[in-house]
Amino acid sequence: MKKTLLLALVALAFVGCGNKIAFFSIQDALDSQMAKQTLDTQVKLNFNLTQDTIEKGEITANRTSSQNRSQNIEMACQKAFVIALRDLQNKARKIGKTNVVNIASFYKKTIYRDSEKFKCIIGVSKVRVALRGDIAQ
Repeated sequence: MKKTLLLALVALAFVGCGNKIAFFSIQDALDSQMAKQTLDTQVKLNFNLTQDTIEKGEITANRTSSQNRSQNIEMACQKAFVIALRDLQNKARKIGKTNVVNIASFYKKTIYRDSEKFKCIIGVSKVRVALRGDIAQ
């Protein structure tokens, strides 16, 4: 019994330590076929800090994408990124707005703000992208 418990704890420790962080191009993701088919061109996305009038602040979107050995990690991260952006757009549309501004990567309560790159967390079988932004007029 003790050996089984010890092995389970060791296995959990290795699984938790398997996450890696990678950074990918926002523009490449926005230029992807998936983005062109998924994102709403009527809801603008802005990754720079702006002084726009904020209607609703600090909205978040957290998405994962399965990653298998045959799939490119960057493509899996782009998929999670695009879906998270779509979620932010949906939240803006829900309250009748068409601008999501100040978009940044958000992981473990830490903001990574970059107008050219997004952060992707790479696990054993899934990738994760978490975004945070503000809805503006």
